[in-house]
Amino acid sequence: LREWLCEPTHDIERAAILTKIADPVLVRAAFDATLDGDDLREYWDRDWQTLVRAHSSYMIPRLLQRTRDEAVGSLNSSVIAKLLYELRGEPGIHWPEIEKDETLPSIVRIAAQFNSAVVGGIDFALLDQAARENSRHALWTNFVEAMVTVPAWEDHVQRICRSRDSNV
Repeated sequence: LREWLCEPTHDIERAAILTKIADPVLVRAAFDATLDGDDLREYWDRDWQTLVRAHSSYMIPRLLQRTRDEAVGSLNSSVIAKLLYELRGEPGIHWPEIEKDETLPSIVRIAAQFNSAVVGGIDFALLDQAARENSRHALWTNFVEAMVTVPAWEDHVQRICRSRDSNV
């Protein structure tokens, strides 16, 4: 079973199976195997959110390191950013450290900022940078939803639309 769950294939409901089995050693082995893969889109599955919540101290540092190893604007970084966004409010994740870590891609840092956006707002320059760097593919599906929860987002969008220098 371990070998099968650790194979790099997208034809299985890996995260759902791992959630049901709930063996921490197997979960971590399968996570490590998928994280080493070329395509991380299976992390969009809600069951991966459940697994990352349950194993955040193990998985979050590895996810962050993977984004550091990716090219700027990679789809994999965007996938991980969406996963982080979906974990917003999770108290076991050190959101301020992620927000401030300049070794991380802007898309990951802005996903972490959305965790506290309603209270403290976000860095709109970082948001614009993330949008520019990830223009080759769509930002995660609920990125716009995340943005409109931030105070002053309307003013920011209006400034961009009126600016001749903006290339966001």
